[in-house]
Order: sequence, then structure tokens, then C-alpha cells
Amino acid sequence: MGAGGCGGFGNGDHHENPAEIIKKVPLFQQCKDDTEFINEIVRCLKPRMCLPNSFVVRKGEVGTEMFLISRGELNVVSDDDKVMFTLKDGGFFGDIALLHDMKRVASIVARTYCDMFVLTKEDFKKVMKKFPNQSKGIKEIAKERFQNIVDAERQREQQQTGDEDARGGVVETEAEEEETGDAAELAKPGGAGLANGGGEGEPNGAPQNCAPNGAEPNGTVPQGAAGSNDANQSGSCRRVLQSSEGIRWVRC
Repeated sequence: MGAGGCGGFGNGDHHENPAEIIKKVPLFQQCKDDTEFINEIVRCLKPRMCLPNSFVVRKGEVGTEMFLISRGELNVVSDDDKVMFTLKDGGFFGDIALLHDMKRVASIVARTYCDMFVLTKEDFKKVMKKFPNQSKGIKEIAKERFQNIVDAERQREQQQTGDEDARGGVVETEAEEEETGDAAELAKPGGAGLANGGGEGEPNGAPQNCAPNGAEPNGTVPQGAAGSNDANQSGSCRRVLQSSEGIRWVRC
């Protein structure tokens, strides 16, 4: 028994013809009627059997093999172990790994006992060298399929980033609305924290954290306040409001 619960073929009633599976693989579409080429691929295939619930490939691993499913079912699973879809008899996966060094984009787990055929990158390179004319077309198809996978992965990451930004924007908006509501309440005559125009608990109606004529509590005038109508009105003052954006001055 090999690593991951995989080994050689077991006994079974029905197996898909590997030659017929190869003809379904997009990489080999231009060569599906080339009997000599297809037979050469078949001679390179190695049998492998996997037990139920065993991992065949794991997300993030660099792929070096293509798998042809002769019999059985395998689940393609997400990061949180949810089944995205199921591969069955006659299916295949990992064909791009034969020509490109890329990480597996998903984990695949055997759902049942599975009999498969495996084509390694090393063996495939030997076939490509032996069939140079077919090799050119296969490389073009592989390049296009590889770019499609890269674009799809980039789009997925951008969508995920956009969703996270949107959730962050909702939280920020709620916080800003809460601050605005607090400021409006403080600005009302006799609003929260004010009694008869004075700060709560302050004698002679002197507002807490307020300074006359637009001055800050330490006697300095806040930037932009000098010369303004609000700051120069006799007896006017501003109330300090601490927020996440710094100090705000609210007319009181």
C-alpha cells in the first residue's frame, strides 16, 4: 500500500478503458485519432488504487502527475472540507501539472475505493520528445489552460478581498453614524451631559472642557477658530468631543 492509502489495482467488475479516458483530456484533443501517440501514453500509465477517505492530492502541493479515474468516485473539497463536486469513472485531473510547475488548487479525497491510472511528468516528457509534432499543439493548449487557471484564481482572490473590504466598510460606517449621533446630542441645548447650558456637575453653568471665545482649555485658540463668527461671539464656547478621528469641537 502506498502513501495516502493508495496502492496497486485491486479486483473489480468494471474499469474504464484508459485509452478512452485519455481521448477526453483537453491536452490530447488534437491527438485523439493518433493511435500510435495514444498507445504510447497508455504504455506509460501506472495503476494506483486508493482507499475511501484517503487524500489523493492536497491543496498547495506542487503537482507532478495526471490522474485518470478507471473506477470509483473522488470528492474535490474546499478549505473547510465542504464537497465542491465529485469526479467519477472516466474522469481525470492534474493534466496541467504535466507541463507546468504549479500548486494544486484544491484537495481531492477518495469517496469510494478508486482504481486510477497515473501519468508522471517524467514519463510524459519522454513521450513528447518522441512525438515532436504532437508536442507543439499540446504545449499551446497547456499554455492557454494554465492562463485560464491563473486568471480564475486571481479573480477569486480579488472577489474575496472585495468582500472583506465591504464588510470593513459597514463597520466603519456604523461607527461614524454613532459618532455623528453623539455629537448632535451634545450640540443640543440642554443635551446629554449639559444642564441649563452648563456641564453636568459644573458650578455657575461653566461647561466642562469648554473655553470661551473659541479657545482650547489651555487658553490657546484651535487652528481655524480665530476670526470665525463662532469663535468671536461673546460668551460662546466649544465643547471638546473625543472621537476616533481625534479632537472635535462642538458648539455648546
